[in-house]
Amino acid sequence: MEKITSVLVLGAGVMGKGIAQHTASHGLNATVYSRTKATLAKCRTQISESLADLEARGRISRSEGDLTLSRLTYTTDMEPAARRCGLVIETVSENLDLKQRLFKRLDAICPAETILASNTSSFDIDALADAAERRPERVLGMHWFHPPHITPGIEIIASAKTAPEMVDALCGLCRDMGKTPTRCANTPGFVANRIQMAMAAEALAITAQGLAAPEEVDAIVRSTFGFRLGAFGPFEIMDMAGLDTYLAIMEYMREKLGWDNPEAEKLLASRVKEGRLGLKSGAGFYDYDNEAEKRLLSWRDAFLARRLDVFNAENNERDT
Repeated sequence: MEKITSVLVLGAGVMGKGIAQHTASHGLNATVYSRTKATLAKCRTQISESLADLEARGRISRSEGDLTLSRLTYTTDMEPAARRCGLVIETVSENLDLKQRLFKRLDAICPAETILASNTSSFDIDALADAAERRPERVLGMHWFHPPHITPGIEIIASAKTAPEMVDALCGLCRDMGKTPTRCANTPGFVANRIQMAMAAEALAITAQGLAAPEEVDAIVRSTFGFRLGAFGPFEIMDMAGLDTYLAIMEYMREKLGWDNPEAEKLLASRVKEGRLGLKSGAGFYDYDNEAEKRLLSWRDAFLARRLDVFNAENNERDT
């Protein structure tokens, strides 16, 4: 498969400008499309300001910023760029009909080898693949996270018709751009938003019930489990705390709060029944020997100590 060297970003809003900036900063010639010149002008200004800020913070050099800017072009005419790009990343409004019409048009004008990717955070990728009748095997989801020029994770979502080599190609491109790609099932909300929206719904319920104000909820999340999430995902955290402990808490929450998640309880209960309690038993969702446990705990404490220094410094700066 040919190396991707050019990208067309459809949409110059919050996500589009960050995606364009990041792809251009990693060697791709990036064209940003919007229907209006005013939106493009704002996008151009914000990218320049973002690069200047990164330079001021010592994250990039002046020459790196200038090189990124030289790889960016802006247009209100989609077709010329669509006819010569290797990858299209769609970032328009979350309107399925709009996206389907756009993918149908792209299918008609893009070269046969062009990959069509959507930054949708929730829509069915099959519905977009069906709209690109000539190349459904080259359509897939590429879900970036805000701010896209900084946040490392990108979800890669295949439709039922997506060719495996397309997934491999986008995952490889993500890694070349310093990103962390993950392969996700084509399910509503994919993975990150299912977890994130569950947390948002509970936070909203807590505030609606008068249990804590929004600023208190935010402070609790940032200073407790959120503090650890840069180092560990939920399964790793469960293993360290103990799956039997998590199961007991979940059962108590079901009894007291009416939580109903039988699949989660069943999965936890099966591990506990097998004696896979996590780090303390040598196995949970992951397996641990004595040396692995020592290395993990040593790395955890060192990482979180460094994170605490940053957390305190940044919060002091934020408060002033």
